[in-house]
Amino acid sequence: MVKLLLKHWKDVVVLDDLSSGYSDAVMANKFVLGNMGDEASLDLVSTSGDFDMVIHFASFAQISESAKKSDILLPKQCIQHHHLVELRST
Repeated sequence: MVKLLLKHWKDVVVLDDLSSGYSDAVMANKFVLGNMGDEASLDLVSTSGDFDMVIHFASFAQISESAKKSDILLPKQCIQHHHLVELRST
């Protein structure tokens, strides 16, 4: 997805906790190590400039892991998404 975004927009910021990856694989112009539930991480992202869009991929890299833990992850992801919406509305 980041490759596609880079073709159409010059600036792409990725926020990821790297729980199942490594920073060398991130192809964005800017990478912020953190997660959406962490206010400091969101502050770092918000200082990256104005955004035309925000895309929240609310899952683990391994889809089967997300499906197995959906009862735990869904409430957490909803709260994190709410934090992101609050950030964008300020």
